[in-house]
Amino acid sequence: MPSYRLLRLLLAGLLLLTSGCAVRPGPTVTEHPVPPLVREAETALAAGAPARAAAAWQQAARLYPEQAVEYLLRAAEAWIAAGQPDRAHAALDALAGRRLTPVQEARRRLLGGRIAALAHQPESVLEWLDFDPAPLSPERRRTYRRLRAEAYLQVGNYLESARERTRLDALLPAGEDRLENEFALWEALNHLSTHALEILETPDTFGGWIALTRRLRLHAADAQVLRQALEDWRLHWPGHPANEGFLQRLRERQRHLTARRPTHLVVMLPLTGRLARAGEAVRDGILAAFYPAVAEDPALVIEFLDTQGDPNRVWSLYQQARERGADFVIGPLQRQAVDMLARAGELAVPVLALNRSSLGDDPATPLPAGLNQFPLAPEDEAAEVARHAAGKGLQRALVLVPEGNLGERLLNTYRHDWEEANPQARLLEAQRYPGDPSRLSDVVRRLLNIDSSQRRYRELVRVLGVRPEFEPRPRKDADHVVLVANPLLGRLLRPLLRFHRAAGLPVFSTSSIYSGHPQPQLDQDLDGLEFCDLPWMIDPSPAMAEARRQLEAQRQVPGPLLRLMALGYDAFQVAPLLPALQAGLLPSYAGATGQLHLDAQGRLHRTLVWARMEKGMPHALHPAAMAESTDAQGGAIDVPTREPRPGPPGPPGRGGGLPLPPAPGTPAAGEELSQPLR
Repeated sequence: MPSYRLLRLLLAGLLLLTSGCAVRPGPTVTEHPVPPLVREAETALAAGAPARAAAAWQQAARLYPEQAVEYLLRAAEAWIAAGQPDRAHAALDALAGRRLTPVQEARRRLLGGRIAALAHQPESVLEWLDFDPAPLSPERRRTYRRLRAEAYLQVGNYLESARERTRLDALLPAGEDRLENEFALWEALNHLSTHALEILETPDTFGGWIALTRRLRLHAADAQVLRQALEDWRLHWPGHPANEGFLQRLRERQRHLTARRPTHLVVMLPLTGRLARAGEAVRDGILAAFYPAVAEDPALVIEFLDTQGDPNRVWSLYQQARERGADFVIGPLQRQAVDMLARAGELAVPVLALNRSSLGDDPATPLPAGLNQFPLAPEDEAAEVARHAAGKGLQRALVLVPEGNLGERLLNTYRHDWEEANPQARLLEAQRYPGDPSRLSDVVRRLLNIDSSQRRYRELVRVLGVRPEFEPRPRKDADHVVLVANPLLGRLLRPLLRFHRAAGLPVFSTSSIYSGHPQPQLDQDLDGLEFCDLPWMIDPSPAMAEARRQLEAQRQVPGPLLRLMALGYDAFQVAPLLPALQAGLLPSYAGATGQLHLDAQGRLHRTLVWARMEKGMPHALHPAAMAESTDAQGGAIDVPTREPRPGPPGPPGRGGGLPLPPAPGTPAAGEELSQPLR
């Protein structure tokens, strides 16, 4: 029995021990609740109130320092979504001195690029986004590529813009966004010369885009030939992304294109009379383009009819052209003569007039079908200067223009396009200068408010009765100067700006500042000035350069006449392409006078190239033909692709401010021909 009782006691003790183990509590896991401010921010963002979300994120960053970096990045994103880049900038500045992971640093730099884009500072965008985007999410990589593509486009680097579009295309799903990107890619490539496209063609995806662009340009003048060229391209590039939608969209546009290349051209120009030199320059440019073309197609015929500078002869000459079997007419050159055709009703034979009709300014007076206009309008150059300044993020302008009607037209165009390009832009002051060089200094002093500074000094002397030490100072509120002048007066005005202590202000000008021929001894006074001009003058393709060399072989041609030669050269080249430009089969044409775009009214507009004076010589800022460089033996030089630096995107935690990231003579016919000031 004792053994039995002992066994019962042992079993009871074991049961008690087992029960004790079962009820002992285990270790607990602490869960951090989502802070109320974070929930508030997420709710506000979902409700479409990004400003409220950004404020909540920033408050959360102050209350929860261990998560401050993440919350500040989200705050910056929300401020951008709210359209408040200054507050987004402040959120990024608050990251200074904090340690960031590679992903967070990449996000910080992407946000800096987005803020710079909102501030219209493409060069700053490219500085911020000079890093490897691998740490970013797919959506943020798409934003990265899009921002870089747009920034390269704005600074005039069309090749790199197209490359970025190609990389972006690989990140986009099929659909309208991808199609829109592909058309933007194609438009960027159309800024390159035909020769550049030829030597850049490679067997990869980017090379396929180049091949397609080149074929479209070469065959756009003939609808039937173009159809076959597109089919040949499709067969040669069967797996190319353009086959998934882009090519189909082009074919839809092509259905309405029935044009054939004109073979009998009649040109109406003033070859005698007071405008004879201008007419002859245009004629010589046309022939410079015609001779290589007729060597390939002997069926081409061209005739010249003399308007004698009389607008009243134009209609009868147009009828003669019809009777002679012309299928295209180029000219006339004078604005009044273009007005004669504009009043004539429908034009059976299409015309490319080398000026613009004043009737086109009146919406109530529609221009006749078949009338296209190609003016060398100085207003195009004023608009170009406005875009150039806006692209650099500048906002406060001073303007110097000559007295008279032309100066007022250019000033009004600049003011309109300047304020349209940047809503925050201000034209602080404009001064008109006379042709008398002895009065130029007074005009510059007024522009820079130096005369006001001296008036204040005289008033101070009157009140105090003593003459304190005084040095007149220019105004400090401007960030650039626009100077419209011919070479002679430009060489006087530019040094006057330096003399009056405005040397630090960038100075921009139109083509009128450049004589057209290198004159380093005279033009060194223009050093540092940037000006827009025709590719024919400062950045020609090999074909353009050869044509100009032949035209100047016998004599030195003045700059204004050289530009008219470029007008004739382009008129012959672009005439057969007008139907393709109208149909959208060509977004633009890279011509001798600039990148040509056709609007809905049949008027060609030009985008010019930019140069900077250095040691008295013009140097192209962003050569469109950059891929055409050759070595001493004539071989092509490889153009480096500006892909971001690989590796981590700089040291973590380096905050910084914007805009840059921290270190990790007028001829008598001038007005009539719409020529710029000479």
